[in-house]
Amino acid sequence: MIARQSAVTVLTLAFLVQCFYCEDPKLTSMKRLTNASNLFARSLYSHVVAKEPVVIYSPSTAHTCLSMVYLGSRESTADQMKRSLKLHNVAGPHATYKDLSISLNSLQSDQVLMTSALWINSKYRVKPEYKTTVGRQYFAEVKNFSFSSVGGPDLLINAWARNKTRGKISSILPQAGISQQASLILISALFFNFTWTSPFDKDQTSKMDFYRANGTPVQVDMMRQVSNLDIKISAVANADVIKLPLTNPRLALYLVLPRSVSGLPELETSVNTNSADFEAVFHGFQNTRVDLTLPRFSVSTVISLKNALSNMGMPNAFSEFANFSAISESPLTLLDVVQKTVFEVQESGTVAASVSLPVSGYSPPLETEPPLLFKADHPFMFFLRDDTTNLIILQGRLSDPTVRSVDLA
Repeated sequence: MIARQSAVTVLTLAFLVQCFYCEDPKLTSMKRLTNASNLFARSLYSHVVAKEPVVIYSPSTAHTCLSMVYLGSRESTADQMKRSLKLHNVAGPHATYKDLSISLNSLQSDQVLMTSALWINSKYRVKPEYKTTVGRQYFAEVKNFSFSSVGGPDLLINAWARNKTRGKISSILPQAGISQQASLILISALFFNFTWTSPFDKDQTSKMDFYRANGTPVQVDMMRQVSNLDIKISAVANADVIKLPLTNPRLALYLVLPRSVSGLPELETSVNTNSADFEAVFHGFQNTRVDLTLPRFSVSTVISLKNALSNMGMPNAFSEFANFSAISESPLTLLDVVQKTVFEVQESGTVAASVSLPVSGYSPPLETEPPLLFKADHPFMFFLRDDTTNLIILQGRLSDPTVRSVDLA
């Protein structure tokens, strides 16, 4: 009898120890979904970067919005979207997006504004069950637009974007406006307004040369600080990586700096085609003293993703072959996926930062060894990442800090 009790006790302890290290099943499912989103991000990046000196966009927001549309797609349209969104290995993506949306909603504040909506021409009737499911699973809006309304859909949609981003984005549509043939359009608006955990001292900002990819210098404002940061040298495709933590502990900005002034294209190819190099960006850091120099910049980008998404394998959604019969009985075609991103980086974080951290004067410490040097004075990649779910919220490249606006719509 005693022997049996001992055996049961041992088995119970083993079970408890094993489960003590188990990850929350919801978080595990969310990470599978964010892995799909990140795979989508890497593919999308290679299609939208082109030759622009500055590209900033949110692959996660695009993935979320397109998953909403995928929910209402059928037959070959659904098959193409599933493959393009990398959802073939994700069970129950729409239910998981509900958990992810709840998790990401905790980031919503004056510091992080992310919003999206599916706009449908008012002459088409949306199925109530689709509208209900999108609201329940994605906490998103399904809105109507009409060409007969005062100011047309341009006025209505721009007003929506302005309201949702609290005035940070006043106009989201391309200057050409919306085609009269539009039946379905997807809009996402983003604004990031964060502060660094370790702010830069404005007195240390000065004019320095930033070397563009062709080697020509341009004078820009460069911020500088010496502090303890997570860094690794020549760790990813002959590039250095530094992690800049934000006051929201879930978020961090990762800068990936090629050792060569002209090394960005090779780095981008490596990170976007090699899973090991991509994952290596976010792991294996050494926390040490770093002398960091980073350009101060502000940029606004508008990107049309239609061609990129078609080339990634989902052309039917944008053609007469589109099947969105779970959204409406009427034939719908996705006109475009338009995204506008405003990204501003300065000493405390961003220009419109609502929380200011005290900034002390810069005084280099007395050290027996000099700090590691991370001088971002030539083109680099960057990622804004939610370290809890591994989701890439923002991705981009900076090849010229003097560029203030990029229109790829």
